[in-house]
Amino acid sequence: MPNLRHIILFRHATAEAKAASGKDMDRELSAVGAKQAEAAAAWLKQHLADAPRILASPSVRTRASTAALLVQYPKANV
Repeated sequence: MPNLRHIILFRHATAEAKAASGKDMDRELSAVGAKQAEAAAAWLKQHLADAPRILASPSVRTRASTAALLVQYPKANV
């Protein structure tokens, strides 16, 4: 049987409208967004057992969403 590979797009969760710095890259996840990221990562873990390779933006909100994935996949290649 062939080794199947998947490309999964995992968008950052809901973020605050503005960052204190005024820079889009500095926007943090909202409280709701943090829960969304955790729930999405838990769902993904149920459907994708193998640790993924993660390619992520350096934005604050994306790094926070990636952190939720790393709880589920501590051996993921980031």
